[in-house]
Amino acid sequence: MSISANFFAKLVSRPSQSKFFCTLARLICLLSAISVHDLRHQTHYYTTDRDEQVAKASKALAEMIAIPRILRATFSTHQRRVEEIQKVLAKLRKDNEKSVFPKL
Repeated sequence: MSISANFFAKLVSRPSQSKFFCTLARLICLLSAISVHDLRHQTHYYTTDRDEQVAKASKALAEMIAIPRILRATFSTHQRRVEEIQKVLAKLRKDNEKSVFPKL
């Protein structure tokens, strides 16, 4: 809704209408302030709710990823241990072959 400058001038020029206009302007300002307050309140509420949801999702994801990570780490540790044992076993076989079948 657009108010022309001419209409505004007529409205302010009459004392009773001027008082009405001032009251209306105050009411509009008050409603705007209430709207801003409500907007801030809603923004805070939704921000808090969003942060809670993100935290829950992050925690669930971390728990879901933790088990495979632990399994991979355990597997890797066992794999390294098997490789070490194989190297020691190969060296032991070589030493046994040297002592059982000495070179002439």
